[in-house]
Amino acid sequence: MAIEPDVLAKKMGLDIMVHQITDDFSVFGQIFFCDLDTKLYDPYSEEYIDAM
Repeated sequence: MAIEPDVLAKKMGLDIMVHQITDDFSVFGQIFFCDLDTKLYDPYSEEYIDAM
């Protein structure tokens, strides 16, 4: 049986964010399991921004 990540996240009360993590695409995916702050690359401003 297949598990759909978006359905699982919703049932767990979690949000899925799709975002470019680095400027050179050296990181393809990252999972956070708790509330925290991190830096994500913003391709429009070409800077790293704080994201929650």
